[in-house]
Amino acid sequence: MANNYFYFFSTAAQALASLMAFLGVFVVFRLQSLDSLLKDLHREIDEETSRKLHVNFYGGLRLIETVEGFLKDHENNREYDNAIKMIRGLIAHYSNAQRMKKNIVSHFFGPCIAVAVTIILSFIGIVTVAEKHPFVKCEVFYAVCFLIPFTIIWSFIFMHGALKSESTT
Repeated sequence: MANNYFYFFSTAAQALASLMAFLGVFVVFRLQSLDSLLKDLHREIDEETSRKLHVNFYGGLRLIETVEGFLKDHENNREYDNAIKMIRGLIAHYSNAQRMKKNIVSHFFGPCIAVAVTIILSFIGIVTVAEKHPFVKCEVFYAVCFLIPFTIIWSFIFMHGALKSESTT
């Protein structure tokens, strides 16, 4: 019977670690694509501001804030109406991409913590099986049994949300 607990706890730890690795690859890929999009939008905002408004900010560190300030100062200038609308659209797209990036990073920590807790409990379960503590072994077993489906469901909800946000870009 003790071997069954060893197999259960070690399999739980390995399965959840592989799930987290898969999820991590997905997150890194998504963050890289958002970084690329942000760079392209940053460059496009700088180029369009130079070409249509005849002002060059040279891709400064605070380009978005600088351009937004310039647009507010020149809102009433009818000559720049179309250019201002187009550049504001680019800025809105840039802000949306930044928000998605922050959202993905902040939501990734929940499944990570759940997986880490489950893996630690699995290791505690292995130790308690080896030390022959039946009460602790059962409590850890039930905790791990509860956390595994919870963690898997949470991870898939996270992935669905990230996929949903990807389709909007």
